[in-house]
Amino acid sequence: MLRVRQEIIDAAGALFARLGYEGTTFSRVAREMGRPKSVIGYHLFPSKASLAEAVVSIESARWRLTVEALERAQVPRGVERLLSLVLTCARDVSRRPERAGAVRLRLDLPVLGIEPRDAFDWAGFTRTCLQQEPGLDGAPPAEVEATTELLLDATFGIVLCHATRQGRCTLDARLATLWTSLLQEAGVPGAAALVARVTASPLLLDIAAEVEELLRDTEPLPVNRPGGAPLSSGGARPSGRGPRA
Repeated sequence: MLRVRQEIIDAAGALFARLGYEGTTFSRVAREMGRPKSVIGYHLFPSKASLAEAVVSIESARWRLTVEALERAQVPRGVERLLSLVLTCARDVSRRPERAGAVRLRLDLPVLGIEPRDAFDWAGFTRTCLQQEPGLDGAPPAEVEATTELLLDATFGIVLCHATRQGRCTLDARLATLWTSLLQEAGVPGAAALVARVTASPLLLDIAAEVEELLRDTEPLPVNRPGGAPLSSGGARPSGRGPRA
């Protein structure tokens, strides 16, 4: 059962990345798996929203564990820790494109008024790291907010493009070019050297391996919560027993 559940999540993740939330259906997930639609039973995923939450929840757990690993490794706080997290996650998505679904859902779900309860707070983490960076610690909140939004949207746009269709440049090179330009514009001292240090760090490979080992030892999260839906959408609670595409 757990193996089938993970197969469904992987197939859905790949489709969410390519087609977005609205373009992904249970029928398409089943076709992606090469299995009948009946394999995605109500006892596993009562709604598309619950399936999206499972995709987001697994990757959010990976991202939180990565933050903790960076803390243990004493990676400097501020922009260096932020870029180390993003690059580790981006490389993971590049190796396992089905994991890009959570990145795409980060963009899609807020537009639809849907908030996964267990989602990693990328905006909050980025904002905090920028405010911890010397040279930006006194920046007006509006400037920090604008830099946060631009950095995340541009970064994850590149990550999604790379995951769904490989470009001529490597992922690291594309992100390094983007980050150097954005951080220099934001006034981060030594931005080019900082970006080069992060992309060349062998520590990030060890951290990625450590996180994968921790996740293998963690039991999967339940997808159905007693008495309610797994996602909130504008305060409403979807029944989970409605029509399934």
